Amino acid sequence: MLDCGFRIADWQNLTCVGDEYVDSIIKDIRFAIKKLLQHPGFTLIAVLTLGLGIGATTAIFSAVNPVLLEPLPYPSANRLITIWYAGADGSRVEQAFGTYRELRNAASPLTLWP
Repeated sequence: MLDCGFRIADWQNLTCVGDEYVDSIIKDIRFAIKKLLQHPGFTLIAVLTLGLGIGATTAIFSAVNPVLLEPLPYPSANRLITIWYAGADGSRVEQAFGTYRELRNAASPLTLWP
């Protein structure tokens, strides 16, 4: 095994590299900053686009997270069920609370669970 200390090992050439990559990245960053400063209109549009994208993503996640990703704030939330009837065309027909109450009174708790 090639011992390179804190450097990255390039196993294809079996030489220690690392400083060259860092220098290349620094040169790329300097070049990008120089070009962005030369074209302020493009820079403004790019920064606004990134800001709007990050802001929209944050807003959507802030709305979706408590609704879809976090558990429901009820004890035994995994035992919640929905009751509906099948319509003539096979669609779901939601039931009123009175219908639920009648079903609850007509059935014993043991008939709901196998």
